[in-house]
Amino acid sequence: MTEITPTAEVQPTAGVTPTGGLNPTVEVAGGSDPAERPAHIVTFYSYKGGAGRTMAVANVAWLLASSGKRVLTVDWDLESPGLHRYFRPFLQNKELDSSDGVTEMLEGFIREIDRLQNAGHPGLEQAAAPPDAAAIREITAHYSDFRHNVETIEWSGFPAAGRIDFLGPGRQTAKNAVVAVALPWPAFFEDTDGRAYFAALRDRMRFAGYDYVLIDSRTGTSDAAGICTQLLPDTVVVGFALNNQSIDGGAAVVRQIRGGERPIRILPVPMRVEDTEQRKQELRRRAAFQAFRPALSDLCGPDLQAQRARLIELEVPYKAAYAYEEVLATFLEDPASRSGLQAAYRVLAGVITGDEPLSTRPVPAEERERVLRAFEHYGPPAPRSVAVFGAPEDRPWVDWLVSVLVPTGVRVRPVAPTSVTQEDFPAADALVVVGSPNLGPDTPGEAALRAVVRSRGRDGAARAAASIVQVGVTRLDDDYATAEIIGLTALAEREAAVEVLERLALPVPGIGLGDLTAVTARYPTRRPRVWTMPTMFSQPFIGRHVLLDTLRDRLLPGARAAGPTVLVGGDGIGKSAVAAQFALRFGADYDVVHWIPAGEEASVRRSLADLAVLLHPDSDVPQAQRSPSEQLERVALDALRRGDPSARWLLIYDGVGDPASLAGLVPTATSNGHVLITSSEPGWHDQPGALWVEPFTPEESLAFLRQWLPAVDGERLDLVAQRLDHRPSGLRTAVGRLRQQWRGAEIDDQAVDAYLAQTVGATAETTTWTVSFETLRSAASPVRRAAARLLELCAFLSPQGVPRGLLESPVMLRYLAGEVGDDTIADPTVLPELWGEIRRPRLAEVDAVPEGQLRLAARWQLLLVERMTPGARTAARAAVLGVFAEIALAAPRAADPASWPIYRMLEEQVLPSGAIDSPSPAVRQWLVSQVYAMWRSGRLELGRDLAERTLDRWRELFGPDDPPTLRMATHLAMLLRDLGRFQAAYDLNTDTLARQRQHLGVYHRHTLITAMSYGIDSRELGRYAMAAAEDSSTLLGFRDTLGDNHLDTLMAASNLALSTFLAGRAREALNLSVDTMARLRLVGAENTSQFWWLQARAGICQRELGDLEQAERLLRQAATSLADIEGSTTHLTLRCNKHLAVVLRLRGSADAADHLAAETLRRYVEIYGEADLGTIACRLSRAGHLHALGEHHRAVVEAESCLREYLRLHGGEHPFTNICRSDLSIYLRADGRPAEALELAEQAYLALADELYLHHPFALAAGVNLAAARVALDDVEEAGRLAEELLQEAEMSLDRQHPHLATLRHNVAVLAAGNVAAGNAAGGHGHRDIDIDISSV
Repeated sequence: MTEITPTAEVQPTAGVTPTGGLNPTVEVAGGSDPAERPAHIVTFYSYKGGAGRTMAVANVAWLLASSGKRVLTVDWDLESPGLHRYFRPFLQNKELDSSDGVTEMLEGFIREIDRLQNAGHPGLEQAAAPPDAAAIREITAHYSDFRHNVETIEWSGFPAAGRIDFLGPGRQTAKNAVVAVALPWPAFFEDTDGRAYFAALRDRMRFAGYDYVLIDSRTGTSDAAGICTQLLPDTVVVGFALNNQSIDGGAAVVRQIRGGERPIRILPVPMRVEDTEQRKQELRRRAAFQAFRPALSDLCGPDLQAQRARLIELEVPYKAAYAYEEVLATFLEDPASRSGLQAAYRVLAGVITGDEPLSTRPVPAEERERVLRAFEHYGPPAPRSVAVFGAPEDRPWVDWLVSVLVPTGVRVRPVAPTSVTQEDFPAADALVVVGSPNLGPDTPGEAALRAVVRSRGRDGAARAAASIVQVGVTRLDDDYATAEIIGLTALAEREAAVEVLERLALPVPGIGLGDLTAVTARYPTRRPRVWTMPTMFSQPFIGRHVLLDTLRDRLLPGARAAGPTVLVGGDGIGKSAVAAQFALRFGADYDVVHWIPAGEEASVRRSLADLAVLLHPDSDVPQAQRSPSEQLERVALDALRRGDPSARWLLIYDGVGDPASLAGLVPTATSNGHVLITSSEPGWHDQPGALWVEPFTPEESLAFLRQWLPAVDGERLDLVAQRLDHRPSGLRTAVGRLRQQWRGAEIDDQAVDAYLAQTVGATAETTTWTVSFETLRSAASPVRRAAARLLELCAFLSPQGVPRGLLESPVMLRYLAGEVGDDTIADPTVLPELWGEIRRPRLAEVDAVPEGQLRLAARWQLLLVERMTPGARTAARAAVLGVFAEIALAAPRAADPASWPIYRMLEEQVLPSGAIDSPSPAVRQWLVSQVYAMWRSGRLELGRDLAERTLDRWRELFGPDDPPTLRMATHLAMLLRDLGRFQAAYDLNTDTLARQRQHLGVYHRHTLITAMSYGIDSRELGRYAMAAAEDSSTLLGFRDTLGDNHLDTLMAASNLALSTFLAGRAREALNLSVDTMARLRLVGAENTSQFWWLQARAGICQRELGDLEQAERLLRQAATSLADIEGSTTHLTLRCNKHLAVVLRLRGSADAADHLAAETLRRYVEIYGEADLGTIACRLSRAGHLHALGEHHRAVVEAESCLREYLRLHGGEHPFTNICRSDLSIYLRADGRPAEALELAEQAYLALADELYLHHPFALAAGVNLAAARVALDDVEEAGRLAEELLQEAEMSLDRQHPHLATLRHNVAVLAAGNVAAGNAAGGHGHRDIDIDISSV
């Protein structure tokens, strides 16, 4: 590839000029573009107050912002400011009692300048040395930076670009009022430092990212007003009423402005023009016209009629409706009105902008009404503090209310759930109570709440005693008569927030309420997008209020990120139920809530792999196409770390064993991403911050039992709770036994007495469970006996749960029917009754949904197994394994995605069931298919773990030459290879292939499959000639065994085509690819991924052979077809686009090539990660495009990162590593680093020539680049010798039309002629390069 000289120009850096001023291109405020024009500064001035000047500033600013302009408004009327009143509904600090502004900026500047001038001479009259100019510039720059004193007007009606920022006069305190009067305005106006300060302030305003700056000036003719009318503005709007004093005073100021140092546009604007007394009005108009004629002449030229028309056009009428409160015309007037103030301000704004059209949108009537209410609000002042009370179950609503109230600046004090007396309630101006079905006499603290409400009602304050925020059906009695009701049940989130704030007379932010996302609790009616909680936790939850509140305080949205939160306690104590209740109660704060059965490491990995798919369910990447180097569990963890698709997530690891079992499998918790762990293992007890889950309190036990046994007296219920040590699992088991025994009848005191007589001693819970199970096992009902047998089978399966899909399968139902001797059990309609027999006595937990699970606790599994005889245990285990093997046999082929859900259900039962120990041929066939399905579905790490465990065990049980064992070894090698462990895969396949050839024969189908895998291993290790030889032998075997057109035969042919290409025989590879495509058409497989990838391979061969037009056609067609079949982001589609980009570059379209390559690389990284082989190859390919565009340094950076990855993955001798070195040498040389280029080029050429052969196209290309590196260091003689050797090799081995030949002949001619200096200007010495594209990945 010929080198291209860089053409990009270096742009100067914006910054501060040598004199300390601001460079006009400096970005002074967020969002500004250095290239955009400076802001236009407009001062609004009136000689006397009451002219309507401030109202004009506010309304013109609003019109400009509504048209998409960025506006800064400045209130310079420091002694009697009023601009903030027009923005009051939209400001956080409405009274300006805590907002710094102009006064503080000026006072600070004066103070620091005085300090600097007096430094070193305190109290002396002798002249001090001139202050340091740099220090003055620093002070000026600091105090002219107004950005941290600006408040943005929050209103959602502005277009995306439009906004108003407000720079206030300063804190409205008595102290500041004195300071404002005492400011030395004459010194400011006349002193050099003062004028420099205002010059700097003007520059800050102009280049702070605004379109317009509107200044509300002080009245009169003081120096303070002169600063606003002469030093700062580009335009001055002189407002005046039609009376002599106002006209004369305004005209005098116009004369001062026109006599100033720089031209300033002046707009005389008659204001408060009444439509009565027409004769007097006309006289005053004439007087104004004469007084302002010089300014009007500047504005309109000498035409008197045009001057008069402009003066009348700019008139702002008087409207009595505006006399009662400061209000914006946008909200008070009908949008269609042409005679109101809004129309007049629109004209004025148009003149200010140079008649630029203002495209404002009408404000919806509902929004206008809301804002008007805020302007007109009267009654009790907004509260400065609010107490919020809610039942413990309503904590999500309390948190949401806090998140709505806090941004208004009010102090919010939630009431603790432990508040039991009136004194426990915090003192606050307002009391907000969450009204729901949970609020009642049994609510903790409700009695104290009643007392507080009664007390507040007796105070006779204007505000209601309490505000009941009703979120559900609430029963309120007379104690709440003085409270107001704020109903939210029919409102969406934003509407609900607005309703609460308006009813409390608090400000309503213009934006943000629709999605209170960043760091706050969210509207409790929201639902997570990903929700995998087991349905068994949907029963009413009792108590645990303090524990759940403690959990919530640790896991508040937006709180400081902490590590995992751990719930510890004994078995059956309720840890899982607490974790599940936390998720159910606070799920609205998360977009992802995922429950992970964590008893085994493999189970955690499986669940994280499932989560990876759930996070992006709309992805068009099949699981089988997932990246070999980015495992699904890592994909999930990395996505959570990045906050993709959401930063709000909750992962619950339930039933974790030893802490080491979670190493590397837990995401890093963030402020909105939380991890909750439950465990009974001692290793977690000392974890920092672990929360111990205790048994129920007596009150909680009584509440639990009463909801199930309402007819039993409290003393007996207390005896039951004591007998079972207040353990939640024991209480559930007791209730289950009573319901089983007294089904259909009321459970009374006598029933409980009988139960208590049966359960004596320390094993009451175990006795209860055993009696319930034996009741099923010995029953006459076949359904009950089938339920008992099913539980016995589940004793050999995972305690984390068994999918109902397996237990409800026709195979399982037929087995159960045979066991109990009743064919009706095989009928699926019996399932509801069967599950009821297990659920009623609480023998196991059964999810209510068909896709759910049955969970038999580990302690009950152990109990069942111990009660069996050895023979019964063996029979039960063999029975359940036989059922599962038959399920797998009945499923579609493991290569078919339709079978993967079935194998996914079976996967988590393999190890707990002891399937790998089974000698059953059917079970062993199931496990071989299981591993293959895991490989095809992308569950690589999990598949590898299962395959290795099984292979080790089978070698021990059946020997290394056993055929199923060898098949398992073949599948393990495939998993290892896709995991990037190429040498391990090669070594395993070498051993397996030798054993299969010895014991099965060379042409046995299983032997040929291993041979095909062995050829792929050889290719991945860079042994291309060996791979081609092996693939050729394998193809002959398939043709002899299965025929020329069998799909396995054609797959072998496809493999051989690739190996042949990499071995340097592009023409042969092309012919084989075309032949295989024709055979695929014959068998009806022309619209498959295999067919179109073969066509892409044919395109790559054509590119290698120099037919770029044909290569582009083939690759475009293949890329389009692969995207249609598989999706636009699968590995094959992305590879095809990568190769197409190379062809585009070689055809001269470097820009198009880089655009396509950049997009392809973005998708690779986004979906498969940085370490994926396809990502690395695409990045190296893009480096070539950047080089072609003259961006040599960027090309170097990209190629260097690729080299590091290839060295890590393949080592220093692999062809891919050395291809990368050779390409990098090109870019280094172009980047002005010839010595480094030569070193890499020599390494690459020697390694490729040694690993492949001298005339291999890759070696020839590396040799060309080595010669170029030598030329760059003026070693022309050695470069010429090498070029001639390369040409001789190429002419003997390459196709006559191969593009390498043309490049080599050109280089030899240039070097022989000694014309190497001809290309110096281009940096290439007339010598051409060849970069190599990595084509097998």
